[in-house]
Amino acid sequence: MERSTKETLVKEFNEIFSSAVTGVLVDYKGSTVEDLTNLRKTLYEKNSRMRVIKNTLAKIAVSGTPFEPLGDHFEATRAIVYSIDDPAGPAK
Repeated sequence: MERSTKETLVKEFNEIFSSAVTGVLVDYKGSTVEDLTNLRKTLYEKNSRMRVIKNTLAKIAVSGTPFEPLGDHFEATRAIVYSIDDPAGPAK
């Protein structure tokens, strides 16, 4: 992966970690593409999102944000489910 791509991803992840009002790390290992697509559609309807993260870049991006304590949990197959306006959105 090129450096410019990495920088773009770090910026994108940092914006998520800075603006989200709620977020949950999930392990998507073993999920099918169909399962993840259906989950994303359902989350979108609830004004929430799911973003697969690259762990090494997410560890950099989370620094200085409210989600900084999650930094130690970026390992294996992780994604973040988050909402930027409804704290209960992902749970709905």
